[in-house]
Amino acid sequence: MNRAAVQRAIAEALLPVQVKRYLSAFVELGADSGLRRLLKTDPARLLADISGLIDSSAKTMGISREEVLFATGFHPGNLAPARLEAALAELRAVNFLAGEGFTAGCFVPSARGKTADITAYRGGNTYAFEVRCVTGDSGAAAADPLKAVSLLVKKYRKKMPQAALSKKKGGFSHCGLVLIINTKNFAPFRESGGLKRLAAAIYEKAGRPPREHICLLSGAETGVFPNW
Repeated sequence: MNRAAVQRAIAEALLPVQVKRYLSAFVELGADSGLRRLLKTDPARLLADISGLIDSSAKTMGISREEVLFATGFHPGNLAPARLEAALAELRAVNFLAGEGFTAGCFVPSARGKTADITAYRGGNTYAFEVRCVTGDSGAAAADPLKAVSLLVKKYRKKMPQAALSKKKGGFSHCGLVLIINTKNFAPFRESGGLKRLAAAIYEKAGRPPREHICLLSGAETGVFPNW
């Protein structure tokens, strides 16, 4: 689709004005990005999906549609190719956790220093979650379980310490890492036995850390280990 048509689709989308302004600038970038390619080839579907994600996140977090995307710490002036995908991943994580029974309205996304991205409550326990959008070589690794475990354990070792630090400083009882492999699929979540086994393999490789949870999201499929 040509650039003018994409810009018209953005202008007509049911999105907050500031989000439209960002997307309008984002689509003009020359940098390559899977999300940007999708925006140019099928803007109507992607824009509708983003609008729906913003709506559900606003309800879950108890804030306005205008605040949602930026509540993650996302800055409207940051046009780096992966930054929008990372912000949408955090919103997907918020919706996933709400579907897992975490208390809606108690999610507090944060981007201040070395802290977790989301805090949440479930069954009398408090949790600090770090969210990581996995891009690049994740597609090739997904086809090979051994490569997938190796890749995702590296992500675990890099990102889980932030959630663990927030757990310690904030007095939380548990912490978790949400690894999101495909942020361009906005379908309703469904549990996957394969992803749960993969999460279990990562947990074993990490040394079975107590009161930590590995959450894998690949498009609509999810897997959590150990159980909440």
